[in-house]
Amino acid sequence: MEMTRTEALTLALKLAVQAPTQQQSDEALAHARDIAVGMDDHDVDLCKKAAQAAIEYEREHGELV
Repeated sequence: MEMTRTEALTLALKLAVQAPTQQQSDEALAHARDIAVGMDDHDVDLCKKAAQAAIEYEREHGELV
């Protein structure tokens, strides 16, 4: 099953925040920027919010999303 662009962007943003090194974070952010090209601002904002919610959930519950 293929991932949608919104799923891919959400995951890339999440990885950029949680990456163990700055280099990995920078790489994930570069991928996020590439994925976001052509997406409207509303969809990008929703992906940002989804990534943040997933990170907060993992912090609170200790489970990967």
